[in-house]
Amino acid sequence: MSSGYPPISRYALLSDCHSAALLSLDGSIDWSCFRRFDAPPVFARLLDWNRGGYFRVAPTGRYIAIRRYLPGTNVLETRFLTDSGMVWVLDCLAVRRGATVGDATRTHHQLLRLVYCTSGQVEVRVEFVPRFDYGLTTPRLELDGDDVGVVDGGASSRGTLRS
Repeated sequence: MSSGYPPISRYALLSDCHSAALLSLDGSIDWSCFRRFDAPPVFARLLDWNRGGYFRVAPTGRYIAIRRYLPGTNVLETRFLTDSGMVWVLDCLAVRRGATVGDATRTHHQLLRLVYCTSGQVEVRVEFVPRFDYGLTTPRLELDGDDVGVVDGGASSRGTLRS
């Protein structure tokens, strides 16, 4: 997807009963707020394509995307079929085992994005562009080791990225 807003019907919903994320068919999270549905978003490209921020995981070349929720879950599986192979991306907002609706102590407030190459070789591009305050704040990203990054966008906007 190179420009413009996709129809809302092309988005899938991820939720942990407290937070929400909207994921486009091209592998981009274009809306997400954490901890509460009414919290300021971390990704808001749905509102402002140029400044709103997003988190995209997708092959670099041409692909066909097929997606579904895993049976009985809110885990979204997207299969990207390319000329050179296939990549699966599993997306969810984590909920602890045994959690019930409204059980705030049972949520992780974590977005998980797992990427698997299931056949061939596929080059994947990850674009992580968080924007706090509805795109007004460009955060600072600091790497803390090989697999952890901390995103800081101000006094009320802080998050951790683990790869």
